[in-house]
Amino acid sequence: MEKSKKPEVVVGTYIISSKGKLLLVKSPKWGEQWMVPGGHIEYGERMMDAAKREVKEELGISVRPLGVLLLGEGIFPRTFARKKHFIYLETLCIARDEKVKIDGEEVTEYRWFEPREAIRVAKDRAIKATMREYMRQKRAGKFRFINI
Repeated sequence: MEKSKKPEVVVGTYIISSKGKLLLVKSPKWGEQWMVPGGHIEYGERMMDAAKREVKEELGISVRPLGVLLLGEGIFPRTFARKKHFIYLETLCIARDEKVKIDGEEVTEYRWFEPREAIRVAKDRAIKATMREYMRQKRAGKFRFINI
């Protein structure tokens, strides 16, 4: 099977600020809709290292990954620029700093949102589901991460 016909494993990074806000970005690859930053896990790379690397490359900030909140799948997402099949590892990270420097290619805009506002502005079902799970666990006072 040729490489382009296999599912691609990616991390989605839900970055929470010291004030409890979520960082969303716009990307031309995703039709300029509000999304979370992220990207491919490279061969031999740990998923949490991929989350840190992608955030650093795209946004210029450091994060502390806490764990995987949810697993997801996107088969030929309508808003993605190409026909792809993604397996998502939705990671929760804490921003070590909040002075974002977008790269202008992968990310064209960013904004820190209150979690409820993030759910409202995001169009992607996976983002909405992950944010709802984040809020549910936060209300419970304890995060339970998927052990992978």
